Amino acid sequence: MQTCLLYLMRHGETDWNRRGVIMGHSLVPLNATGRQQAARLAEAVRNVPFAALYASDLDRAAETARILATGRALPVQLDRRLREKDAGRFTGMSFDDVLAGWPEWAAEYDREPLTTRPPEGDSFADEMDRVVAFVSEVAGRHPGQTVGLVTHGGPIRCLAAHILGISILQLHPLDLDNGSVTLVEWGVHPRLRLWNWRPELTDPGA
Repeated sequence: MQTCLLYLMRHGETDWNRRGVIMGHSLVPLNATGRQQAARLAEAVRNVPFAALYASDLDRAAETARILATGRALPVQLDRRLREKDAGRFTGMSFDDVLAGWPEWAAEYDREPLTTRPPEGDSFADEMDRVVAFVSEVAGRHPGQTVGLVTHGGPIRCLAAHILGISILQLHPLDLDNGSVTLVEWGVHPRLRLWNWRPELTDPGA
C-alpha cells in the first residue's frame, strides 16, 4: 500500500479562540488575525502539489481552505467528518465554566475522559472514530499523493493519538496553533512526521 502524505492544517484564529471559549460546531468566522494566518499558510504551502484539498464545513475551516485554494485549480471539498467535536450544550462556554456549572459531568469526565459526552454532544472516542475512518478513505483515494486537510485542533489531536497509540489527553499539553501544519504519512504503518509547524519557521517538507 502506497502512503499518502497528509498536510493537516488547523484553521486560522477566531474571536472565540481569543476568548478561550468552546466552539464545537458553532459557525464562527475567522477574525482579522485568522485571515492573516490563513494567508501566510497559503503562501507557505504554495508549492506543495496537493492532489486534493478537503476541509471541515464549519465556517472557520472552510474560509481558511478557500484562502489556501486561491490561485489553485483545485476545488475545496467540504466534509462534515472533519468537524470539531460537537460540544453540545457547552458550546460558547469556557472549560472553567463547565467545571463549575456541571460538577457531576466533570466528575464523570475525570473518570472516563475519552467516552464522556457533553449533553447533546460527542465524545473524543466518537471524534476519533470518524476522523480515522475519513483519513483512511482519503488515503485510499489518493495513494502516493499529497493531500491537504483543513480542520480543527480536535481532529488533528485525535489522529496523532491514534498513530502514537496514546490517549488524546496526553497531547493536551502540546501547543497546536491556529494556522499551523501537522504532517502525517498514512499507510500500513502511519507516521507522525511533523507537529505544529508554523509558516514563520522553516520549510515543512524539509
